[in-house]
Amino acid sequence: MKIGFTSTSFRQIKSIEKIVDIAVSSGAECIEWGGDVHVRDVPTAKCAKQLCDAAGISVSSYGSYYRVGSKNADEWKNICQIAHTLGAKSVRVWLGNKDSEITNEKEYSLLLEDTKEICSVAEKYGLIVCPECHDNTFNNNTDSFLKICKDAGCDNLK
Repeated sequence: MKIGFTSTSFRQIKSIEKIVDIAVSSGAECIEWGGDVHVRDVPTAKCAKQLCDAAGISVSSYGSYYRVGSKNADEWKNICQIAHTLGAKSVRVWLGNKDSEITNEKEYSLLLEDTKEICSVAEKYGLIVCPECHDNTFNNNTDSFLKICKDAGCDNLK
């Protein structure tokens, strides 16, 4: 097991160089780069990867903040390119925008369809798709994640 942190813990610090310095000084071995503030495009991902490599810090994952169900294929492809450039093995996503208990069948079908589509694209980049367990998403409890995981049937959904 490696000790690390997500860059979003330091949203107030905009400099990726400073984030890597914090990782080094704290003894962290890896960083999950967040797409909300720090790594929003491929050129920045290249820079973050170079800084991490030079410091001996690995990239554990990419926190994309992609909302499964939005069916934004262009956005998702860009996210996969960023994650791949970082050398991340996984991409963190949010499953929709409602708790599972209030997600109706039509909304679930859309979530399931988009889940299958993004997993298919992610697989081409060698990426695992990891829905964050979070309130106000379908993944607000273990049972709902196990349901969508089974229904999707995607090996890279974990």
